[in-house]
Amino acid sequence: MRKVKKLLLIWTEKRQNRIFRIAKQMAKEKQDITGVNCVKDNSGKLVVDGEGVKAVWQQYMEKLMNVENDWDHETTCDLKEGPADKMSVAEVRAALKCMKMHKAPGMSGVGSEMIRACGDTGINWLTDLLTDLCNLDGCLVPAHPGLPGYVP
Repeated sequence: MRKVKKLLLIWTEKRQNRIFRIAKQMAKEKQDITGVNCVKDNSGKLVVDGEGVKAVWQQYMEKLMNVENDWDHETTCDLKEGPADKMSVAEVRAALKCMKMHKAPGMSGVGSEMIRACGDTGINWLTDLLTDLCNLDGCLVPAHPGLPGYVP
C-alpha cells in the first residue's frame, strides 16, 4: 500500500509540473511581439541592433512613401459641373441623430445638443447654412448674417 501511495504521489507531482509547463507555454503564446529583433537592409546584410533596425525601417518607409507609382491617368467617373445639390432637411436630421451627445463643441461653440434643442428651426437653419457652404465657389466666408466671419 505504501508503494502505491508513493507512486501516486510521484505521478501527481510530475503531472502538476506538466500542467504548469503547459500553462507557461500558453501564457508565452498569448504575449504580443513588441519589437523586431533583426531585419535585412538593402544590401541583404542582417541588422540586429535596435538603432540599426530603426534606421533600416526608416529608409524602407521613406522609399515606399516617396516613389511615384505609374498609372494611366484615366478616371472612370464623370466630372460634376454646376452648383452642388441642395442638402435636404432629412439628411441633416439623420446626421444630427448620429452625432454623440455631451461632446465638446468645436470652434463655433455650438454643440449638437444646442441644435437639437432648437427643434425644426435649428435643423432648417443648419440645412440652409450647409447648403450655402457647399455652393461657395472657393470662398471660405459664410454668407449668413450673425455668423462669425460674415462679410457683407
